Amino acid sequence: PFGQIVAFQAERQYIRVHTRTESFLCTTTSLGAMETIAPNPPFLRVHRSFLANLREIRHIQVVSRNRYELEMVNPRLAPIPISRRSLASFRLALGL
Repeated sequence: PFGQIVAFQAERQYIRVHTRTESFLCTTTSLGAMETIAPNPPFLRVHRSFLANLREIRHIQVVSRNRYELEMVNPRLAPIPISRRSLASFRLALGL
């Protein structure tokens, strides 16, 4: 279920699905295809390689004026970068 997913990460033509406790490779779809079926909100494309569940953000790290990273609830998941292209939609989605 989408409610258990923290983020989707592109890995070549596949995606890695990260939940709160584990991650696994999904070989049946791409990140672009998942973006069309994942509910928006809470899922938002924050980088060309990441589709993040905005409800699963633990902390937003401001790296520089136009560079942010997301610390998610899954402690094994490295911080997710927010691309410059996605920054405006990210700020709008969170009301920043």
